[in-house]
Amino acid sequence: MMKLAHRVQNLQASITVSIDTKAKEMMVQGVELISMGAGEPDFCTPEHIAQAGIDAIQSFKTFYSNPTGLNELKEAVCTKFSRDNALNYRPKQIVISSGAKHSVFNAIMALVNPGDEVIIPTPCWVTYPELVKLAGGTPVMLPTSADNNFALDPQVFRDAITERSKLIILNSPNNPTGAVYSKSLLKEIAEIVVENDLYCLSDEIYEHIVYDQKHYSIAAMGDEIKERSVVINGVSKAYAMTGWRIGYLAANADLAKAIGSLQSQSTHHPATISQWAALKALQAEQSSVQQMRQEFNQRRNYVYEFLKAIPQLKLPSMSGAFYAFPDVSHYYGKSTPEGKIIENSMDFCTWLLEKHKLVVIPGIAFGADKHLRFSFATSLAKIQQGLHKFSLALNELK
Repeated sequence: MMKLAHRVQNLQASITVSIDTKAKEMMVQGVELISMGAGEPDFCTPEHIAQAGIDAIQSFKTFYSNPTGLNELKEAVCTKFSRDNALNYRPKQIVISSGAKHSVFNAIMALVNPGDEVIIPTPCWVTYPELVKLAGGTPVMLPTSADNNFALDPQVFRDAITERSKLIILNSPNNPTGAVYSKSLLKEIAEIVVENDLYCLSDEIYEHIVYDQKHYSIAAMGDEIKERSVVINGVSKAYAMTGWRIGYLAANADLAKAIGSLQSQSTHHPATISQWAALKALQAEQSSVQQMRQEFNQRRNYVYEFLKAIPQLKLPSMSGAFYAFPDVSHYYGKSTPEGKIIENSMDFCTWLLEKHKLVVIPGIAFGADKHLRFSFATSLAKIQQGLHKFSLALNELK
């Protein structure tokens, strides 16, 4: 039998995808589920943005663009960084890609050599460590605590640095915890990055989904950290454009050029039609973003109050994104009515799906097995139904 490359053999299958696949199989069989597992807004792309994509098709703006993206879009991204983050970039420092995940992939492939260590605070998005391994690097996972709202301890970061350390990956607002890093903490992290000659990949895709804290970009903490930062963002979350697949990054000119070369030999550029729609998203008035954030905030408040009222759960505040990440480990070791012992988050989620028809994501997928991730990117009515199912399930465990 033909052997596959080691790089793909060593990749771990996504737990979130496996849960989603099982849920979809059940739905095909006619099973009605309540899903609180989604990692995307449940809103439709705003009409004026969708119309820009339609206009691009009808006016035959369907040809290749520059490998790093439409010049008009790169200029709009520069304007966005200046307006929202007090960061000044030139178009040659911007690379438009097929989603923020693609931008993360490009940055890691351009920076990480075999044997390099990449520091990743956990809980973290499932893709980060797998892409590091794909590049031949070694993920160094730094656990954070719910007691500190999952903030990275600067001293723990400093102690983890070795002569092989190359990069730290930050994600604020955070998936899965909803944590938002403060300006003072970002300054401390930036100082350590600069002192130790590291790079920083800052994934800021949830930037506009913040509630009671302000979002800051680490790249805005000074010229030295900006030179060493790759800032990742996109239109998927803020504008409900997940399927349009447009992400972007900003970096120093040399690194952006290298990433552009990498992309030109792989995907070349993202869909031109989607780029014109993304241009409209960035340039038009932003009321749709505010409206979506207000709706998410209403849902967040309901989820927080409901889960916080269950004394056996530990729930930190959710300052950004659209997830709750409670510690459910009190229930580990307990038995279901069917005689199954809940030993970990995967057991818990499997039982919730099969018995109570509720989809949530196990914390082990994010490196935190004591937790479950609940998404409130669904209607308030479904959230209420889902949390009611969860409460009934907890009462069944003995």
